[in-house]
Amino acid sequence: MPQSYLAHIHHFLTFLTAYIHTLLALRDLYPRATFLTARFHNTPVFQSRHPTLCTWITDAVSAVRTELLAGTVARIAVVIYHQPPTSLSPSPGTTKVLERHLIDVSRFPAVPKQDWETAVAFAPAPPVPAAAAAADAEPPVGHPQPWIPVQPSLQRTRGGSESGSGSAGGSADDMSGEGGGRSAGAREGADLGGARTTPIRAVEAGVLSFEMWVEEGKAKLEMASQGSAGAESSRG
Repeated sequence: MPQSYLAHIHHFLTFLTAYIHTLLALRDLYPRATFLTARFHNTPVFQSRHPTLCTWITDAVSAVRTELLAGTVARIAVVIYHQPPTSLSPSPGTTKVLERHLIDVSRFPAVPKQDWETAVAFAPAPPVPAAAAAADAEPPVGHPQPWIPVQPSLQRTRGGSESGSGSAGGSADDMSGEGGGRSAGAREGADLGGARTTPIRAVEAGVLSFEMWVEEGKAKLEMASQGSAGAESSRG
């Protein structure tokens, strides 16, 4: 039976809530004893029992719901940071991104508010033409999915001359995303892609289509190499 757009969004947000709880448990960001084990669509998941953390997750998912209904979000990111233990008051640059777990929801259908509660079988938005997917191409005219501008550090740059000042600096290897200028022709923004990207899966759930992947920051790989070097020196 066809469901309303609000029902589809509710199902996705239920998945997102379970995903965040499970991610925080598996990455050992909180003591494992504070999580319960449960099942979600016949899949084992974790659920935090800490009231403050549960409230934080609920508020975050509620904010995502608002943006999804407004059609103003293309990617959802759960970001894991590292802050040096000695940095009680971290200065710019001391906090580093280790991992960014992303969900691309840019293919969600755009539905007018008056149709949110209408039970209809929505037709998925057609794919973006291949020519428009290139870094140096303009968005297709008349494509039904809105094109949402994002912060400069997450934008892909075009191969030709840039509009504005002509430079938008920053390093493609820097995951901190503090802005600055970049030379024209750069492949990607400072916060896009990370040092290593691992695809998770693409999901087709009714009218909702989204992709998931993990981006690992340069800081994580540096910490891993330093740990290996320390272990080798201790054995020597």
